[in-house]
Amino acid sequence: DGFDGIISTLSGIQLQKRKYRTMAFALLESYKVMRDFTGKKTITQGALAKAVCFLIGYFAARYRYV
Repeated sequence: DGFDGIISTLSGIQLQKRKYRTMAFALLESYKVMRDFTGKKTITQGALAKAVCFLIGYFAARYRYV
């Protein structure tokens, strides 16, 4: 929804590059989704998409695609 996917992807990239100040907000959102998932609460499709985008950004930076 809107820029959430883009922000999550860029924060994953920033995490891998160890630039923690620029990725803190989206990491918090991803943490909330994972906490809901492990707590067996209902996860919305948007929240799951943000978490997936974050992981895509993280692994893209890790394997030096970006």
